[in-house]
Amino acid sequence: MMERLLVFAAEAEAARQVTPLSPNVKALGSILGFLVAAVGVWLALAHHAETEKPAGEQSLAARLRWRIPIAILLAVSGLLVEIGVWTDPTTAPISFVVVWLAAMALLTITIVAAGLDWWWVKSLATRERQALIREDRARLFDELSRRRNAAAPPNSNGQSH
Repeated sequence: MMERLLVFAAEAEAARQVTPLSPNVKALGSILGFLVAAVGVWLALAHHAETEKPAGEQSLAARLRWRIPIAILLAVSGLLVEIGVWTDPTTAPISFVVVWLAAMALLTITIVAAGLDWWWVKSLATRERQALIREDRARLFDELSRRRNAAAPPNSNGQSH
């Protein structure tokens, strides 16, 4: 019984020892965090530029107001990854864990929001496509009925055929 407690105590002590991130991991994490933040900023600016266009030139996505907050969430999660990479777990373990948990939570929220955005855009596009089909069908039937009426010979003697 005593041996089990000593083994458990040794394992618990080993678990408390934290190895700092290697320079290669820090460099790679820093590059990836910066790229994620840059993509988030670029997406926010691109969406803002799309909303500034005249109404006739705007794409379907310009009507979606939540795209900028999603892009900002992505940029902030990239910055948190950048901060998390450079936070030393040996000197500030609580800060390290909090920053990484916040980064993962924001990234999860961003992915869920982006999935909902994709679903909503798909639904809007389907509705618009169906509206265009209805308009084309109505225009085609109007054109056919107009041609039928123009092609029917006028009845000059009042008798029907």
